[in-house]
Amino acid sequence: PNLLFNYIYINNSDCEKIGLSKFDHEPLIHLFKRLELYAENKEAYNLMPINRVMDEKIIMWAIKEIYASPYKIYIDKLDRRLVMHKYAKTKKYIMQKMNHTLEDIINYFIVCLQDELKGAN
Repeated sequence: PNLLFNYIYINNSDCEKIGLSKFDHEPLIHLFKRLELYAENKEAYNLMPINRVMDEKIIMWAIKEIYASPYKIYIDKLDRRLVMHKYAKTKKYIMQKMNHTLEDIINYFIVCLQDELKGAN
């Protein structure tokens, strides 16, 4: 998630490492703004609790994965309420498991969003 954060806010990361091109930068910023996941001043993240910053990075990463997948055709169906609801449910479910990892949270969240997008059609 940190590579994507750097790509969005610094725009100097190696975008190929995260499956994006230089042409994805502006569309992703627009998408994150629409979902209220983009802060005009990245210093706002210094004021947030570390857990909240990590949550934002995880959510942004999952949205990026959908953006870079065939599910991109459904991306306009995402709204902040849906994304936050699915993320809260994901955290509740995954945190109950022993020895869960960051990857477990991200993967489960992506699948939840994909299922929601397929069902919305």
